[in-house]
Amino acid sequence: MSRRGQTNIDFAIGMSLFLVTVSFVFLFVPTVFSPFEVTQGQPVAANRAATRLVDTLLAGSDPGTLAPVCTIGFFADVDIDDCDYDSSRSLGDALGIGDKNVRVEIVDDGETATLDGTIEPSGESSVPSDPPIALERQTPSSGDVPARATTVSRLVTLDGEQVRVEVTVW
Repeated sequence: MSRRGQTNIDFAIGMSLFLVTVSFVFLFVPTVFSPFEVTQGQPVAANRAATRLVDTLLAGSDPGTLAPVCTIGFFADVDIDDCDYDSSRSLGDALGIGDKNVRVEIVDDGETATLDGTIEPSGESSVPSDPPIALERQTPSSGDVPARATTVSRLVTLDGEQVRVEVTVW
């Protein structure tokens, strides 16, 4: 009967396999979950903001259309009767996404759209929009949009033309 126990080579092979397995777990498993931690709320927030903007705040009488008067009031940050936008709220709060940085733009043929019209603030006389209002707002008001921002688009009709509403959240 042989009384041979564990040799040094058996121990070295066993420990090597154990250390490789533990290293793999510590190095690989965190990367499985990291893509979802960084920007999980941004696509949801951008979709929510775009839907609220198109379907509620600027909605016209027909589905998929924007009311020109409400659109001018929103981008001029003015309260208008019969529109759901409240200019006393921040842009993020009005869009239902809280304190996130947001940029809203209406694009026509690759450029920021403009709209002529008349602004009629609640309880005041009408104010003509001269020059035409550029349909773009951003919070914070200055600075570039970072590369990791989430942009969501909606195709709508505004004043008889098809335009694209872009909401960017970061």
